[in-house]
Amino acid sequence: MLGCFIGSGDMIFILARFFEHNKNLCCFHVDNIDTDSRSTRMFVSSLKRWNTKSLQQFEFYCNNNRLDDASVVELVTELGRLVNLKEMNLGLALNNGNGSTWCAALVKLLENPTMSKLEDLAIGVNYICDTGLAILANGLVHNNSKVKKLSLEGNDSITATGWVAFSGCLEGSTCS
Repeated sequence: MLGCFIGSGDMIFILARFFEHNKNLCCFHVDNIDTDSRSTRMFVSSLKRWNTKSLQQFEFYCNNNRLDDASVVELVTELGRLVNLKEMNLGLALNNGNGSTWCAALVKLLENPTMSKLEDLAIGVNYICDTGLAILANGLVHNNSKVKKLSLEGNDSITATGWVAFSGCLEGSTCS
């Protein structure tokens, strides 16, 4: 576990090089990092060069909301390439949209049953709203997802309407 309490986007550059050159890494946890879209894209670039099947747990918690949807989509898409990933926790403190764009990328990750072994998915404090939740629910139900544990805490933009729709999807009724 790597705790990172440095308030600089430069820390992600340092971590990216460590990540890129560590072939035996099975758990990666970064907490309370101050990052932006540029440094996150650099981190994703090192993920693309990383050739390992050892990573099973990825936890990435930001303490700001300076990420754009495109950089989060890139991160989620690249994490989908890690075939033995069983646990993903993304606390990105996003507050710049409804979560629908990157929730759709997350669903694409779940769509491929031979690639995705994801069992534990935590996406708290990402300001996902009803639309993003509906996309995620549809993906969980219709893609025969292996997810056994789902955490959505801290997504205060989800209304009662969104929770009712989410519940209906998980009960097997038609999702819209």
